[in-house]
Order: sequence, then C-alpha cells, then structure tokens
Amino acid sequence: MQEVHRYSSDEQILMPGRAECERIKTRPELNDYELLRIYFYHAPLPGITITNPIDNSAVDLSQNPISKASQQLLKTLELQPDFALLQGATVLRGWSLGPSAMKNIVANGTRPIQARDLVLNIVQKGVDLRIGLYIARLSIQERLRDIVIVIGDSDMIPAFKLARREGVRV
Repeated sequence: MQEVHRYSSDEQILMPGRAECERIKTRPELNDYELLRIYFYHAPLPGITITNPIDNSAVDLSQNPISKASQQLLKTLELQPDFALLQGATVLRGWSLGPSAMKNIVANGTRPIQARDLVLNIVQKGVDLRIGLYIARLSIQERLRDIVIVIGDSDMIPAFKLARREGVRV
C-alpha cells in the first residue's frame, strides 16, 4: 500500500513551527501583545483494519508507520508549552488509484490495476469546525484582541468575520 498521508515528524513540525511563531511575534504591530496559545489541529488515522479490494490483503491502520508517527507527533505536541492540541476525526472514503499509478498506466498503455496502485482516500473531518468554534468563543468572551492564523483554507472566513464583528483584529 502506498502512503496515505505524509505526517510530519516532531522535528518537521516543532522546529519550523516554533520559528514561525517567533517570526510572527516579532512583528512590530504585535510588540505589546502576549501569546495566549498555539493551537495545533490534527486528525489521526483510525485504528482499524481494512481490506484492499484487489488482492483482499488486510491493512491494519494502527500498525501503519504513518499512523505510529502521527501518534508520536501528537504525544510530543501535547507536552509542548503554549501548544493546545485539538483533534478532529478521519473518515475513510474508500480506495483510489494513486497519482503515480495513474501516470504509469497512461504512459505505458493499459495494464491491469494492481493492489499496490491503490491508496486510501482518507479525509479529516471536524478540524475546520473546531478552529471556527475556538475563534468564535475566544472572540465573544473578549479573551483576545488579535488573532494571527496560518491556514490555507477559505472555510474559515465566517469565523474570521465573526471575530472582526466582535472587535478582534484577524
């Protein structure tokens, strides 16, 4: 089975994450502010066994190296000062043909699909909602004046608008 997701190691998250937080904190407009918390949102793989539909091989996600690395990352982040770890859930959406297998099949003509060509289609659910709820709660409770958020998702725009209406600078 090909890799489902590329979960980062502790060093790949912590070192650049800390450096980015320090870079953001040094911005002149934030000089008079105190860091409340760094929220880290993640959804670990479920600890279930699934069956590859091509060769009927069993795949135990709890024993997958990616899942183990993800669990270790979560344990490490829980112990970090100023970090709040918030977890969503993952949903299995079946199997898909992996991008490299698709390219190979197209480039080399039609060939039968093999078990190793399939990758799990797993999506994180509930992470955006949790981020939005925290932004809304902290804004309404007037526990913050500014939010600095690093995210690549336009789903958060409603939460940002609510925070701005509550007088928070986003």
